Amino acid sequence: MVENKSYGISKSWRIDSRFYLVEINERFYLIDYSNPKDFRNYLVPFFPEIISSWTAYDVTQDKESFTEGKIWRKFKYFKQMIFCFFVFFIINTMLFPIDLRLNQLTTDTELAKNWIPILFYILFGFFIIIFILISLTNKVPNLEEYSSFKLQKENTETTSPKIIVILRGIILSVIAYPTLLVIGIGGNNYIQLLLFGFIGIYCLIFIKFIEFQPTMGRQRIYLKEK
Repeated sequence: MVENKSYGISKSWRIDSRFYLVEINERFYLIDYSNPKDFRNYLVPFFPEIISSWTAYDVTQDKESFTEGKIWRKFKYFKQMIFCFFVFFIINTMLFPIDLRLNQLTTDTELAKNWIPILFYILFGFFIIIFILISLTNKVPNLEEYSSFKLQKENTETTSPKIIVILRGIILSVIAYPTLLVIGIGGNNYIQLLLFGFIGIYCLIFIKFIEFQPTMGRQRIYLKEK
């Protein structure tokens, strides 16, 4: 029996694109977090409930069967590398001599003129990433045999009307995506295009597959029997 009180997640391991194994109150749960076949996971601003509530399965007795994916362990270091490179790019652009700035060394004045093919490449990359995420998801046998619970962030019940949530999503999308595209393509250099036009946009779209919300900011969560 799970008590109706908040808990903290002691540890977490990413199993594949979809599932995380977490330790809560000395028990182990498999969290159905980011199903790549669920389109809502690519439209987070329109569906805030998917970043505040998830299904959890008590797999304590079989926890040894669920191991951290090697690819996802390496992905953590890849994220750190991207962040460090972004910080270096900002410092390089602001403080280095003009001749040593990456945005100058990778300049192509024809880049902005080819914005239509670039948009096509970004869209093509979107579908390629989805395909990769699906291929990196393993089917968990007999999942329905485990006791299931609702894992929910503390005090995150959605109170806003659905129309308000949709309007927020539209406003955020109208501002964020065009801004990143203008910065990425309009800068007329390949480094800026990579960081803002590709990585920046993909980070917004695939945020559910990049960050694990329940462990961010030492959040408290509730486990409720379904």
